[in-house]
Amino acid sequence: MQEKKVDIIDGSIQEKSWAFILNTYQITCDLPFSISPTIQLKKATAEQICKIKDILNPQVSGGIIHQYESLREELDQNTNSYPIRYLPEDEWRYYIVEFDQGEPERLNLQFASNVSKMPIDLSTCFYSKGRSQGMISSRPFSTFNAIPYKEPKKIGLSELEDLAEIYKQSMSVMSELSDSSVVMFPEIQRALELLDSLSLIPGYSNFHILGLFAIIEMLITHNPKLEDRGDSITHQMHSKIPLLSNRFTKKISYTEFFGNTSEKKVWSALYKYRSAIAHGGSPDFSKGELALLKDPITAKIFLLGVVRKIIRHALIEPILYRDLREC
Repeated sequence: MQEKKVDIIDGSIQEKSWAFILNTYQITCDLPFSISPTIQLKKATAEQICKIKDILNPQVSGGIIHQYESLREELDQNTNSYPIRYLPEDEWRYYIVEFDQGEPERLNLQFASNVSKMPIDLSTCFYSKGRSQGMISSRPFSTFNAIPYKEPKKIGLSELEDLAEIYKQSMSVMSELSDSSVVMFPEIQRALELLDSLSLIPGYSNFHILGLFAIIEMLITHNPKLEDRGDSITHQMHSKIPLLSNRFTKKISYTEFFGNTSEKKVWSALYKYRSAIAHGGSPDFSKGELALLKDPITAKIFLLGVVRKIIRHALIEPILYRDLREC
């Protein structure tokens, strides 16, 4: 069992706040890891694991033990099934994030993580200073009941460092800076919050497409002038996204998803798909412009990747995005 960490303030013991990472990860580097001076990622103690199970097991059909305490072996050809190998306790994959400042840090870290290499869901088990409380949302249902077993994603030092860097950038952008020419960027905060909220919507829902487009539009477009046809939302996206892509660390890959076609045709098809959903249409991917997109899943995965790239870059050059919306 790991040692329980406490702070001593004015002679009294104050338990640190902590939240369970719901995602199924296998962290391969040494822990604890400092995400910031006041936030640490750790393996859960035996006591914390008991609390996690008490909160989650009643909410998830079949329990959660396979997600964190076992590995699925290769397909057994004789039984046509995947044998489960149970792990020794020191290899269990229960991870927690410990906070000095509590709830605001939990939310801000979860929002920022969604554009990192290690998205983390901290919504399920949170224990506040002074007394414990379990937070239950719809996320455990969608995470475990929709996918009975999910292979753990391996996470190394580079992914943890990326998470820490994204969090640092987001906190810098959200803070009021002393330079009067630099202000807070509420649209970036709203974009991070909206992206996180999409995880509460069932994966099959068309609202994902509407939400992803809403994030792009709030970050790079302005309300078009009715008298100027060249100022339409579609035109703004056609012109601004290629400009931004050239500044990304890794450019948007169109050929990977849609073959050898122009950016303009891709965005035209995507916007037509978005409009069909918004206006009650039935998108048909078997013909016409939408055939370029192949299917709803391909379109969604592509849009999600673009949104993550745009938000990440907005955290680096927030003033550029403020100016870009006015263009």
